[in-house]
Amino acid sequence: MALITCPECGKEVSDQAPQCIHCGYPLPASRPGEIHPERYVPVNGGRKPGKRAWAIVLAVMLAAVAVVGALMLTGPRIELPYGVKPGMSVGEIRRQMEEHGFEYMREQQYADCRVLYFDSCYVRGYEAYFIDVTIENDGRISIGVFYEENRSYGRQNPSARFHALREALMVEYGKPDTDFSGVVAWKNGSYGLTLSYMDMTGGTLWLHYSFDP
Repeated sequence: MALITCPECGKEVSDQAPQCIHCGYPLPASRPGEIHPERYVPVNGGRKPGKRAWAIVLAVMLAAVAVVGALMLTGPRIELPYGVKPGMSVGEIRRQMEEHGFEYMREQQYADCRVLYFDSCYVRGYEAYFIDVTIENDGRISIGVFYEENRSYGRQNPSARFHALREALMVEYGKPDTDFSGVVAWKNGSYGLTLSYMDMTGGTLWLHYSFDP
């Protein structure tokens, strides 16, 4: 004779007993040479989860809901591209841009800022005729990508390229905060992203990332 655990109350009983002597739960009788599948042993001795366990489960569920809600409210995070970070020196920003394949052309010093210019390259699938990085004395940073288009295009008549970039950015960043007359813009804290034409007409399409502390 061997002892087994009652799957109902968790107490030990004989494997020859027809039912549990403690709670009356029916047990299959063992016969010599008979092989039984492993019987289920209740977790936690068959006891129901206590208030503390339910409180932990509830807390985890509420935390998950809070995280999902925060993501829905804030949307995807906007940052400066190409590894450029606030607080970097002009030299660090130049090296970071060059590491991402942008060819440095020149630097211009103004009273309130310094501007780094980089040669033409493909950005988001379209050729940009130049890229600039503006570092303001007050800590603001902006990265501008300039696409040259036919002069008939502008805010009142956006091109197919504008619409394609707009759709791609909406997939990446969600619904824009501003979307009218050839201007699409997103804002997230100190960071911003704008796709627009420089003028009502004139053909220069501008993709602009900014940090304003």
